[in-house]
Amino acid sequence: MQTSIGLALVLLLGGATSCFANTDFLRVSVECPNPGGSGILQTIDEKPNGNQSRVSTSYIDGQVDRIIVSYSGDGSNLRDRFTLSRSTSVGTKEFPAFRAFEDRANELLRFFCQADPETRQRYLDLLQANRQLLIEEKSQ
Repeated sequence: MQTSIGLALVLLLGGATSCFANTDFLRVSVECPNPGGSGILQTIDEKPNGNQSRVSTSYIDGQVDRIIVSYSGDGSNLRDRFTLSRSTSVGTKEFPAFRAFEDRANELLRFFCQADPETRQRYLDLLQANRQLLIEEKSQ
C-alpha cells in the first residue's frame, strides 16, 4: 500500500511538472554534502530549451556558509551569476536572499540527504522522471 501511494505521488508530480516544462526549471540532479556536516549540497535544474541553473551550497560544521548560483543559456557552460556568503551578507540587504537560499538548502538536506532509503529512492525516481521528460520535450 505504501509503495503504491509513493508511486502515485511520483507519477502525479511527474505529470504535474509536464504541463509546466516549457516555462519552469525541473530538478535533474542533487548531490549531498558529507554526512559529517561539511561539504557542498549541489542541485542542477534544467529547462527543455537547454537552460540550466546550479545552486551550490557550502556547509561548514552543519551550517550554511556560502551559496553560489550559476546559470547556462545552452547547458554547455555554467557560469557563476552571484555568490552569497554568511559573513558578507549579515546586516546587508543581501541577507534575506541568503536566508531564503539557506532555508531551501536545509529543507532539501533534511528531505533528501538525511532521508530514509525508501524516501530517498522515491526522490531519485522523480529526478529520473524529470530527466526523461526533458529528453522527450527536447525531441519534439
